[in-house]
Amino acid sequence: MLRSKSFLTYFLICAIPLLLLAALNYWNGMRSARSTLESILEEDVHAYTAGVDHWLENEGNQVLKLAVTPEIQRAGNDPSVRKTVHATLKSAWDFGVFKSLALFDRNRQPLWFSTSTQQWEIWDAGVDSAVRSQLPRPDDRVWTAPGNVLFERPVEDASSKGGVELAVPIHNETGLGNEGAIVAILDLDRL
Repeated sequence: MLRSKSFLTYFLICAIPLLLLAALNYWNGMRSARSTLESILEEDVHAYTAGVDHWLENEGNQVLKLAVTPEIQRAGNDPSVRKTVHATLKSAWDFGVFKSLALFDRNRQPLWFSTSTQQWEIWDAGVDSAVRSQLPRPDDRVWTAPGNVLFERPVEDASSKGGVELAVPIHNETGLGNEGAIVAILDLDRL
C-alpha cells in the first residue's frame, strides 16, 4: 500500500509539469496558427481592395475622358452634336459596368440617361416623369469644381443595392466655364 501511494505521489509530481508543458504548447500552437491565418486573410483582403481600387480608378478615368471630349462639352449648347453625343455615351455605356449613366447641362437639366436596360435622349420631350425619377443626382460639388476632377460617393438604389457614384464636371474647351456634368453609377455586383 505504501508502495502504490508513493508511486502515485511521484507520478503526480512528474505529470503536473508535463501537463503544464502540454497546455503551454497547445496555447502557443493555437496562437501561431491564428497569427498565420490572420496574416493570410490580411493579404487576401489587401489584394481584393487593391483590385477594387484599380477597377474604380479605371472606370473613373473613363468618365473623366468622356467629360473632355468635344462633343460632350458642346452638347448642352449645340443641338447639332447631340447624335454624336448619343454615340459617344453609348460606346461608354456598352462596356456594361454602369448601372446608370446620365449627362446634365449647365442648368442641371438632364440631356441623356441610360439604365442597364434602356437609353433615353432626354432632350426629347416624350420622356415621361417615371424615367426622370430614376435619374441619379450628381454630387453638388460637381457644379462648382474647377478643372477635370472626379467625385466618388457611395449610393444606394431603390432595391437597396449599393453602388458608387462617379460625378465629373464638364467644362468648355477653355476649361473655365461649367457646361454640365456626367454622372455614372457603377454596378458593384460586377465585382
